[in-house]
Amino acid sequence: MEKRSLILLGLVALVGCAKPLSTLKEAGPASVPNGWTTETSLDGEVTLGVPTGYTRKLMTQSLSDMGIGSNEPGAGAAQAEMDKMTGGMDNEREEEQLKKGIKLRLYVTGTKPIVGEVPTGFYVKKETQAGYLSLEEAGKQAKSGTVGLGTGRPVDLPIGKALLYEGEAEMKDGTKKYEAMYVMMHNKDLYKLCFVTQADPTQLKAIHADVAKTLRLKLSAK
Repeated sequence: MEKRSLILLGLVALVGCAKPLSTLKEAGPASVPNGWTTETSLDGEVTLGVPTGYTRKLMTQSLSDMGIGSNEPGAGAAQAEMDKMTGGMDNEREEEQLKKGIKLRLYVTGTKPIVGEVPTGFYVKKETQAGYLSLEEAGKQAKSGTVGLGTGRPVDLPIGKALLYEGEAEMKDGTKKYEAMYVMMHNKDLYKLCFVTQADPTQLKAIHADVAKTLRLKLSAK
């Protein structure tokens, strides 16, 4: 009888731990510095301040890239059609990213994809977990598989508490990859705000804290 009671108490304790855990809240619209813009994910779940020099468009092309002058006959209509096509490609890319949990991604303006190279910029990713995690557990989960990131440092953001991991790692080609990763947890949803580059990290180091303060999320009730 005593053994059975202990088992029941243990089950009750486990059930008690399996409850929502969140260090986040929904906050009002962010105030961004002069010259910045605000971008919202296609599904409306993520809003983020964007510094000058960054855009969500990866592929940008103009007639001048093709050696065609803007004063040539039909140039205006051709550029408009090219812009329409490019915008469609951007939307398709973002829709594909949403399926992978990447809610919003920003690049240095003018960035074109290079195979095998991590484009400089930042993104917000949501990863739904099988169970409820504490912020510390979420940090370990987010950091697994990464190289060069140091110990998580607690950070208070307008939307709540986060852990900031930052560091550099040498890639196979000899270049260094810099990353700053903010980890947040809301019930079963793990959020990451990541800043990455294989180039000079000076600019990302200068902006990531201010960008993180502008992050706004529409949080699930579950």
